[in-house]
Amino acid sequence: MRRAEERNPIRNITILPPGIDPKQSKENPHTPEFLAYVEHFDTLRFMDWMSTNDSRLQKWADRKPAEFYTWSSGGVPNEHISFTQ
Repeated sequence: MRRAEERNPIRNITILPPGIDPKQSKENPHTPEFLAYVEHFDTLRFMDWMSTNDSRLQKWADRKPAEFYTWSSGGVPNEHISFTQ
């Protein structure tokens, strides 16, 4: 990218690691390396990943949707915490 216009800002940016197909990342956003790492565990705990500690969320509608521009505030959406292959 060389420039952006103030009246027409850049939207819908997706940053993927090398070798990941954008179509595949929508179906399963986890890299093969990550999936290989977690398959050795019987139980996975997502409290930090979902920002559950000290959360003020009370209803499903209060959460950030998967399309929200960042997951650094509010945690990773449930839609992306899926490890089915």
